[in-house]
Amino acid sequence: MKLEICIDSLESFDNAVAGGADRVEICSALFADGLSPDLGLVSYACNNEKIEKFVMLRPRDGDFTYDEKEVEQVKEAVKAYKKYPIDGFVFGAIKGDGHLDLNLLREIVELAKPYPLVLHRAFDYSKDGDQVIDQLIDMGIIRILTSGKKSTALEGIDLISLIQEEYGDKIEIMAGSGVDACNIREIYEKTKISNFHMSAKVKKESNITYKSDLEIPSKGKYVTSFDKVKEARKVLDQIGG
Repeated sequence: MKLEICIDSLESFDNAVAGGADRVEICSALFADGLSPDLGLVSYACNNEKIEKFVMLRPRDGDFTYDEKEVEQVKEAVKAYKKYPIDGFVFGAIKGDGHLDLNLLREIVELAKPYPLVLHRAFDYSKDGDQVIDQLIDMGIIRILTSGKKSTALEGIDLISLIQEEYGDKIEIMAGSGVDACNIREIYEKTKISNFHMSAKVKKESNITYKSDLEIPSKGKYVTSFDKVKEARKVLDQIGG
Protein backbone atom coordinates (compact mmCIF):
# COMPACT_ATOMS: atom_id res chain seq x y z
CA MET A 1 0.00 0.00 0.00
CA LYS A 2 1.63 3.22 -1.19
CA LEU A 3 1.00 6.65 0.30
CA GLU A 4 2.07 9.65 -1.80
CA ILE A 5 2.09 13.17 -0.39
CA CYS A 6 2.33 16.26 -2.58
CA ILE A 7 4.64 18.82 -0.97
CA ASP A 8 5.89 22.30 -1.81
CA SER A 9 8.24 23.14 1.08
CA LEU A 10 11.03 21.69 3.18
CA GLU A 11 8.77 21.60 6.23
CA SER A 12 6.12 19.67 4.33
CA PHE A 13 8.72 17.24 3.01
CA ASP A 14 10.03 16.55 6.52
CA ASN A 15 6.51 16.06 7.86
CA ALA A 16 5.62 13.69 5.02
CA VAL A 17 8.72 11.60 5.67
CA ALA A 18 8.22 11.55 9.44
CA GLY A 19 4.54 10.65 9.06
CA GLY A 20 5.31 7.57 7.00
CA ALA A 21 4.82 8.56 3.35
CA ASP A 22 6.26 6.18 0.78
CA ARG A 23 6.58 8.79 -1.92
CA VAL A 24 6.44 12.54 -2.41
CA GLU A 25 5.34 14.56 -5.40
CA ILE A 26 7.62 17.58 -5.28
CA CYS A 27 5.88 20.78 -6.41
CA SER A 28 5.63 24.47 -5.82
CA ALA A 29 2.41 26.48 -5.36
CA LEU A 30 0.06 23.77 -4.18
CA PHE A 31 -2.62 26.48 -3.88
CA ALA A 32 -2.59 26.31 -7.71
CA ASP A 33 -2.69 22.48 -7.64
CA GLY A 34 1.07 22.25 -7.99
CA LEU A 35 3.65 23.77 -10.35
CA SER A 36 7.24 22.84 -11.14
CA PRO A 37 9.35 23.15 -7.96
CA ASP A 38 12.49 25.18 -7.36
CA LEU A 39 15.79 23.31 -7.41
CA GLY A 40 16.48 24.04 -3.75
CA LEU A 41 13.53 21.90 -2.66
CA VAL A 42 14.46 19.12 -5.10
CA SER A 43 18.05 19.15 -3.88
CA TYR A 44 16.95 19.01 -0.23
CA ALA A 45 14.58 16.11 -0.86
CA CYS A 46 17.28 14.17 -2.65
CA ASN A 47 19.34 14.07 0.53
CA ASN A 48 16.87 11.44 1.69
CA GLU A 49 17.47 8.21 -0.21
CA LYS A 50 14.72 6.20 1.49
CA ILE A 51 11.63 7.93 0.07
CA GLU A 52 10.55 7.98 -3.58
CA LYS A 53 10.69 11.42 -5.18
CA PHE A 54 8.65 12.40 -8.25
CA VAL A 55 8.98 15.93 -9.62
CA MET A 56 6.07 17.91 -11.05
CA LEU A 57 6.44 19.34 -14.56
CA ARG A 58 3.96 22.17 -14.89
CA PRO A 59 5.16 25.60 -16.04
CA ARG A 60 2.07 27.57 -14.97
CA ASP A 61 -1.36 27.20 -13.43
CA GLY A 62 -4.59 27.07 -15.39
CA ASP A 63 -5.27 24.65 -18.21
CA PHE A 64 -2.93 21.95 -19.48
CA THR A 65 -2.77 23.15 -23.09
CA TYR A 66 0.74 24.43 -23.71
CA ASP A 67 2.18 26.55 -26.51
CA GLU A 68 5.61 26.05 -28.07
CA LYS A 69 7.48 28.20 -25.56
CA GLU A 70 5.80 26.48 -22.61
CA VAL A 71 6.70 23.08 -24.03
CA GLU A 72 10.28 24.28 -24.41
CA GLN A 73 10.21 25.39 -20.77
CA VAL A 74 9.01 21.95 -19.67
CA LYS A 75 11.78 20.27 -21.62
CA GLU A 76 14.43 22.53 -20.13
CA ALA A 77 13.06 21.74 -16.67
CA VAL A 78 13.38 18.00 -17.37
CA LYS A 79 17.04 18.46 -18.30
CA ALA A 80 17.69 20.42 -15.09
CA TYR A 81 15.89 17.99 -12.77
CA LYS A 82 17.58 14.96 -14.33
CA LYS A 83 20.83 16.08 -12.72
CA TYR A 84 19.35 15.04 -9.37
CA PRO A 85 18.78 11.48 -8.07
CA ILE A 86 14.99 11.62 -8.29
CA ASP A 87 12.73 8.67 -9.13
CA GLY A 88 10.55 10.14 -11.87
CA PHE A 89 8.41 12.94 -13.22
CA VAL A 90 4.74 13.93 -13.14
CA PHE A 91 3.23 15.59 -16.21
CA GLY A 92 0.05 15.98 -18.22
CA ALA A 93 -1.06 17.83 -21.34
CA ILE A 94 -4.34 18.30 -23.18
CA LYS A 95 -4.89 19.54 -26.73
CA GLY A 96 -7.20 22.45 -27.42
CA ASP A 97 -10.00 20.07 -28.40
CA GLY A 98 -9.94 18.40 -24.99
CA HIS A 99 -8.15 15.19 -25.96
CA LEU A 100 -4.99 14.16 -24.15
CA ASP A 101 -1.94 15.38 -26.07
CA LEU A 102 -0.48 11.93 -26.67
CA ASN A 103 2.29 13.19 -28.95
CA LEU A 104 3.59 15.62 -26.34
CA LEU A 105 3.25 13.02 -23.59
CA ARG A 106 5.29 10.62 -25.69
CA GLU A 107 7.98 13.29 -26.22
CA ILE A 108 8.29 13.92 -22.49
CA VAL A 109 8.35 10.19 -21.73
CA GLU A 110 11.32 9.83 -24.09
CA LEU A 111 13.10 12.93 -22.79
CA ALA A 112 12.64 11.88 -19.17
CA LYS A 113 14.31 8.50 -19.63
CA PRO A 114 15.71 6.71 -17.71
CA TYR A 115 13.26 8.26 -15.25
CA PRO A 116 9.62 7.18 -15.63
CA LEU A 117 6.64 9.46 -16.15
CA VAL A 118 3.36 9.65 -14.24
CA LEU A 119 0.23 11.22 -15.75
CA HIS A 120 -1.44 13.64 -13.32
CA ARG A 121 -5.09 14.72 -13.22
CA ALA A 122 -4.97 16.16 -16.72
CA PHE A 123 -6.37 12.66 -17.21
CA ASP A 124 -9.53 13.74 -15.39
CA TYR A 125 -9.89 17.05 -17.19
CA SER A 126 -9.47 15.51 -20.63
CA LYS A 127 -12.26 14.38 -22.92
CA ASP A 128 -10.80 10.94 -23.56
CA GLY A 129 -8.39 9.96 -20.78
CA ASP A 130 -10.23 6.78 -19.85
CA GLN A 131 -10.45 5.78 -23.53
CA VAL A 132 -6.71 5.90 -24.33
CA ILE A 133 -5.21 4.07 -21.37
CA ASP A 134 -3.79 1.35 -23.64
CA GLN A 135 -1.84 4.03 -25.51
CA LEU A 136 -0.58 5.52 -22.25
CA ILE A 137 0.66 2.08 -21.22
CA ASP A 138 2.30 1.48 -24.61
CA MET A 139 4.25 4.75 -24.46
CA GLY A 140 5.64 3.85 -21.02
CA ILE A 141 3.64 5.89 -18.53
CA ILE A 142 3.76 3.97 -15.25
CA ARG A 143 0.97 5.51 -13.18
CA ILE A 144 -2.21 7.55 -13.54
CA LEU A 145 -3.41 9.93 -10.83
CA THR A 146 -7.18 10.22 -11.01
CA SER A 147 -10.30 11.21 -9.13
CA GLY A 148 -12.42 9.22 -11.56
CA LYS A 149 -13.12 12.38 -13.60
CA LYS A 150 -15.05 13.88 -10.67
CA SER A 151 -14.17 16.58 -8.11
CA THR A 152 -13.12 13.99 -5.51
CA ALA A 153 -12.03 10.37 -5.61
CA LEU A 154 -15.07 9.33 -3.61
CA GLU A 155 -17.38 10.92 -6.16
CA GLY A 156 -15.51 9.23 -8.99
CA ILE A 157 -15.10 5.90 -7.26
CA ASP A 158 -17.09 3.92 -9.85
CA LEU A 159 -14.79 4.92 -12.70
CA ILE A 160 -11.68 4.38 -10.57
CA SER A 161 -12.93 0.88 -9.78
CA LEU A 162 -13.63 0.18 -13.45
CA ILE A 163 -10.20 1.41 -14.56
CA GLN A 164 -8.47 -0.58 -11.83
CA GLU A 165 -10.30 -3.76 -12.78
CA GLU A 166 -9.49 -3.41 -16.46
CA TYR A 167 -5.97 -1.98 -16.35
CA GLY A 168 -4.64 -2.40 -12.81
CA ASP A 169 -2.38 -5.29 -13.77
CA LYS A 170 -0.72 -3.17 -16.50
CA ILE A 171 -0.41 0.31 -14.95
CA GLU A 172 -0.69 1.73 -11.45
CA ILE A 173 -3.92 3.58 -10.73
CA MET A 174 -3.65 6.13 -7.91
CA ALA A 175 -6.62 7.85 -6.27
CA GLY A 176 -6.27 11.54 -5.53
CA SER A 177 -8.39 14.59 -4.60
CA GLY A 178 -10.18 14.63 -1.28
CA VAL A 179 -8.35 11.53 -0.07
CA ASP A 180 -7.66 11.31 3.67
CA ALA A 181 -7.53 8.86 6.55
CA CYS A 182 -11.32 8.97 6.88
CA ASN A 183 -12.06 7.62 3.40
CA ILE A 184 -9.02 5.59 2.35
CA ARG A 185 -10.55 2.34 3.59
CA GLU A 186 -13.79 2.94 1.69
CA ILE A 187 -11.91 3.79 -1.50
CA TYR A 188 -9.78 0.68 -1.14
CA GLU A 189 -12.71 -1.64 -0.43
CA LYS A 190 -14.60 -0.38 -3.49
CA THR A 191 -11.67 -0.21 -5.92
CA LYS A 192 -8.89 -2.47 -4.58
CA ILE A 193 -6.29 0.10 -5.64
CA SER A 194 -3.11 0.28 -3.58
CA ASN A 195 -1.89 3.84 -4.38
CA PHE A 196 -3.23 6.91 -2.61
CA HIS A 197 -2.33 10.57 -3.15
CA MET A 198 -3.05 13.39 -0.72
CA SER A 199 -1.73 16.77 0.40
CA ALA A 200 -2.59 16.35 4.10
CA LYS A 201 -2.30 20.11 4.37
CA VAL A 202 -3.28 22.44 7.17
CA LYS A 203 -3.18 26.23 7.22
CA LYS A 204 -0.21 27.80 8.94
CA GLU A 205 -0.55 31.29 10.31
CA SER A 206 1.98 33.88 9.26
CA ASN A 207 4.37 35.08 11.96
CA ILE A 208 4.66 38.57 10.46
CA THR A 209 3.64 41.34 12.86
CA TYR A 210 4.46 44.30 10.63
CA LYS A 211 1.52 45.71 8.69
CA SER A 212 2.38 47.46 5.45
CA ASP A 213 0.21 50.14 3.90
CA LEU A 214 0.10 47.81 0.90
CA GLU A 215 -1.64 44.46 1.31
CA ILE A 216 0.60 41.53 0.42
CA PRO A 217 -1.21 39.31 -2.08
CA SER A 218 -1.53 35.87 -0.56
CA LYS A 219 -3.70 32.78 -0.66
CA GLY A 220 -2.44 31.74 2.74
CA LYS A 221 0.35 29.41 3.79
CA TYR A 222 -0.32 25.70 4.01
CA VAL A 223 1.92 22.90 5.20
CA THR A 224 1.69 19.13 5.22
CA SER A 225 0.42 17.90 8.57
CA PHE A 226 2.52 15.18 10.23
CA ASP A 227 -0.59 13.99 12.07
CA LYS A 228 -2.69 13.67 8.90
CA VAL A 229 0.04 11.69 7.16
CA LYS A 230 0.52 9.46 10.18
CA GLU A 231 -3.24 8.78 10.41
CA ALA A 232 -3.39 7.81 6.74
CA ARG A 233 -0.32 5.62 7.13
CA LYS A 234 -1.98 3.83 10.03
CA VAL A 235 -5.09 3.07 7.99
CA LEU A 236 -3.05 1.76 5.06
CA ASP A 237 -0.96 -0.44 7.35
CA GLN A 238 -4.15 -1.88 8.82
CA ILE A 239 -5.51 -2.62 5.33
CA GLY A 240 -2.24 -4.11 4.14
CA GLY A 241 -1.50 -5.96 7.36
